[in-house]
Amino acid sequence: MNNKYYTRFQLFTHNPFWETYLRWTYQKCIDDFNKIKYHPDFFKKDFTAMLCGTSGERTSSIFVDFVLSKNNQAKIIILDISEMQLTESKKLLTKLFPKADIEYIKADAKKTSLISESIDFIETDGFFEYFNSKDLLLLMKEWRRLLRKDGFATTRAFASSSFFGKMVDIIRVFICKHYLDVIIHVHHMNAIEDIINKARFKFVQGGGSFCPTFKRFSLLKKG
Repeated sequence: MNNKYYTRFQLFTHNPFWETYLRWTYQKCIDDFNKIKYHPDFFKKDFTAMLCGTSGERTSSIFVDFVLSKNNQAKIIILDISEMQLTESKKLLTKLFPKADIEYIKADAKKTSLISESIDFIETDGFFEYFNSKDLLLLMKEWRRLLRKDGFATTRAFASSSFFGKMVDIIRVFICKHYLDVIIHVHHMNAIEDIINKARFKFVQGGGSFCPTFKRFSLLKKG
């Protein structure tokens, strides 16, 4: 990720639709747990939530507001590999939520040794495509290490499973390479599910989001 990527991605994150989409999809991912009769406990003692990679300060602020609306005493971690993203997020969040307990950590999401096993909720959006299959499994295993028992994670990912999905992937790869200056990886739905299973998560695959091939995944750590 470079600064050009983050700057150009603001075309999406500074769009009024972005906040509406995130608030909707955050709650839908939580509601998806009903399918496995699990109800996330946001009021657990010392509840801690982590945004694993932020596409911008607007995304950080929406996530923090969502978590605090569930538990205004929650501790929140904003993790990103970009110093710029963390700096901009801190500026905005300090202004909007001056009393919130927020920590900012610069780290590779696959190697979060600065964090112990003490997180209840991990959220990220469209993150899987920045990892190949091997690294995606490492990410999932790291999430499992970080989460407490009955901890949960929510995300959305492009998951190809049809000819239409393959066409969408071709367009996405082209845009990311030539506009955002970043190389992304394409994952088939079966491959994503296999990786999640290998990381020993119980999970629910929800419906689509803004794009039919952009699927919701809600993961639960059991055992």
